[in-house]
This record gives sequence, structure tokens and C-alpha cells, in this order.
Amino acid sequence: MSRLNTSDKKVGFSWKGLFYKNLTLKFLALFFSLILWFLVVGEKKVEVGLMISLGLKGIPEEMVVIDNSVEEIEVRVIGHKGIINDISPAELSASVDLSGAVAGSNTYRLSPGNIKMPSGIDVVRIRPFSVDVKLESLERKSVPVKVKFTGKPAKGFQVKSVLVLPSEGTVIGRKKDLKKVGSIKTTPIDITGILTDNSFEEVLLDISGKPVKGVEPESVTVTITVEEKGKGK
Repeated sequence: MSRLNTSDKKVGFSWKGLFYKNLTLKFLALFFSLILWFLVVGEKKVEVGLMISLGLKGIPEEMVVIDNSVEEIEVRVIGHKGIINDISPAELSASVDLSGAVAGSNTYRLSPGNIKMPSGIDVVRIRPFSVDVKLESLERKSVPVKVKFTGKPAKGFQVKSVLVLPSEGTVIGRKKDLKKVGSIKTTPIDITGILTDNSFEEVLLDISGKPVKGVEPESVTVTITVEEKGKGK
């Protein structure tokens, strides 16, 4: 009986083959990577000054800003020339959070954290380095509501009485401004040609032109009673 000799063929892994495979493409990729690296790293850094508007956010609801010592700040920044040249005004902003402010004068020290900048740019100096913001607590005052009409009832009729609910509104503003407000009017109600009693709901109170920040409630209900002319005599 003859013996059949078999030998296993082993598939070997060749590091040499892996290295030389697509060698040209690999050298090209390495070459362009080095060029890009030298362009970025080797680009000269520059320092410039930028004027940025300073905004206020987080103003407490029951307060109003009456004095802001600084509305624009100078920010010195440093970065690669290409990035600096491509800065858009929309990418720059500065703000101070007043959420913890109290009535009176509040001083805030400015830091890079107050500045919004594109990545790759560092803030090195801010002028001024602090700002003072003065706030005043809002006050309330109750004033009578007066109804403003446009037009007239139908011929031979007239307005007999007007009922407003609520009859008063609470205006909100600075103490010195509230002294100037003695009443508040509704937005115009058109009564042209009416013959019968009418009720108008959610008639807005008009604070335009008034030195106030708001009014409560914002609307009232107005009921108008009409009668024939001469009937009440």
C-alpha cells in the first residue's frame, strides 16, 4: 500500500507587500498632508483690535436698565492671518448677563468668556476691562381706563352709557415716569351705525406713546348701551 503524502499550504502575510501596494498614491497623500501642515503651522499669526457692541441679557423682569456706561468695547485678538481676514461681523458678539443684578449700580468684569469668537482666535485684551450697569426696580400704578370710540351710532341714536370691566388698569414703569400717567385708553372701538346695545370683549389697552413698560391686564370688556335721542328727556 502506498502512502499519500500531503503538505498543507500556508498563506503567509507579507508586510513588505502591504507597504509597496499603491506606493505612489501613498507618497502623494503624504506629500499633500505635509504641504497642508506647513501652510497651517507656518502661517504667520497676527494681532488686531476689533470694536464690538456690548449687549445686555438676562435683565430681571421687574427691573429696567437706566444707565449703561459702555455700549462698545475694544477686543484685541490673535490668530492666523487667514482666519483673522475671514472674520465676519456676524461671528463677533459680546454680552453681559444681568440675571443676578440688583437695583442700583452693578459692576461686571469682562473676560474672554463674555466674547463670542470663531475657533482659532484667542482674546488677549479687552478695553475697558469692566462695565457699570445701573438698574431700577419697576413700580405699579392703577389708573382709570377710558374708552376711545370711532364713528357714531345710527341716525337718531346716541350712546347712553359705557361699562368697562375692569375699570382700571395697572401700568408698570419707572417711578418718575408713572407720575406722568393719569389714565389709559383702549384701542379704538368702531360704533358706526349701531342701533342696539353691544358688548366688545378683549379690547386691548393702548400704551403706545406712554412712558411705561407694560400694563395689566392687557385687555378689557366694554359694554355700550344706546338709546334713541330724546328718549331720556
